[in-house]
Amino acid sequence: KRKRGIPREEEKIRMDSSTTAPNNSSLASPTVSTKSVRFQEKEVEEEIKVESQSKRKKLTRIRSIPADAFLKRGIYQNGSLKFLAGKGSLLNVPQRTFFRLNAIQLSGFKDEEFEREICDFSLTEIKKISILRGSKYGDFAFEMIVNGNPFTFVAESKEDLARWVINIDGLLSNLASNSFDSVIQPPEEKKELLGSLYFDGFRGGTISSSLEEEWRYEPNGTVRCLQLGRKIEGEENLVASSIVYKWDGERFEPAENSASLGAGHWSGVFIGWYLDEGMIYTSGTREKFLKYFYDINEREYLPELSSLTAWKWTRHFLASKFNEGEWSVEGSVPEPIVMFLQMIRYTRSANHIHAAAQKHAEIEKSSPLISARTHTPSKVQVSNNNHIVLGSVIVGLTVVIATLFVTKWWKR
Repeated sequence: KRKRGIPREEEKIRMDSSTTAPNNSSLASPTVSTKSVRFQEKEVEEEIKVESQSKRKKLTRIRSIPADAFLKRGIYQNGSLKFLAGKGSLLNVPQRTFFRLNAIQLSGFKDEEFEREICDFSLTEIKKISILRGSKYGDFAFEMIVNGNPFTFVAESKEDLARWVINIDGLLSNLASNSFDSVIQPPEEKKELLGSLYFDGFRGGTISSSLEEEWRYEPNGTVRCLQLGRKIEGEENLVASSIVYKWDGERFEPAENSASLGAGHWSGVFIGWYLDEGMIYTSGTREKFLKYFYDINEREYLPELSSLTAWKWTRHFLASKFNEGEWSVEGSVPEPIVMFLQMIRYTRSANHIHAAAQKHAEIEKSSPLISARTHTPSKVQVSNNNHIVLGSVIVGLTVVIATLFVTKWWKR
């Protein structure tokens, strides 16, 4: 039975299991239907002009990563929160509830082992999230307005509060027209939450690339280029010391008087890169040059542009999953900074993105049912390969034995 005061969903979120994922994208999957809204992958051809190059490049982009792509990856976050339904609940005391968050809904259960939902919220129905500072529920409470009804949640710590709010808001924004929209009010609250997770307490360190780049992160958020690595055509006048960026937990922008290679935006779930940094936040619906989705469980960045590779954290290394190099970190550096530096690398070599798109397209065309980026041989394939090798050995031995037999017979 559901608790009183919790609205019942008229329609459940369901997946159309009869639809198969497109062959040309590792992120694509069946269509998800949430009430009357359908989220589908839309591919468009758009022209992107790179300042360092004279001609335009055409790239195939996915405007909005489909929500069902995340559902394939399972639960994004789970854990316990104290939960209060509305203002008329019994004794008006939050009850401990186990929640699971995926790409399109937040579901509550009696405990971790309980399988039946006692409450669930479609992310598209969340209109506002507010931090309840100084409330009677403590310092780690937040409120969600769902279909006009207030629901209160109490986290166990400041970090726990920040992660729940940032992840709910980030996944919800994916269902909107722009992956960097936010329902957190007032807006400055989001910057403070991101700062508590990705700025405060980092003491600084160095970041090195396998392509001979080196950067230094300072505790005040300054990121300096120490060594630019292999120069690319058109960079004859670019000096490493002239590249300085500033970081505040959300935005990664060129410092004053610094050479500019673009600027970045981190939402806690998505990471984006813009070429014309002056318009990043004045036009919320403007297209980004690059965008990745961060899988918090696998600790990897999944590209919006399917022809690019994913990047995955292993200890203090951020490595490409398709042999495009790696970054190593010494010291205390926020993880998004390292991915921003890789985006700068992509920006410097935009022709590489175009070449990668063509290369992956050729691979996928020759093997349409296999994603080249994540392909590993199945047991059946390995077994078949073993049979082929064994058969070749048997045939070879047979030929050798027959040759020896004929030779002895001829000598007689």
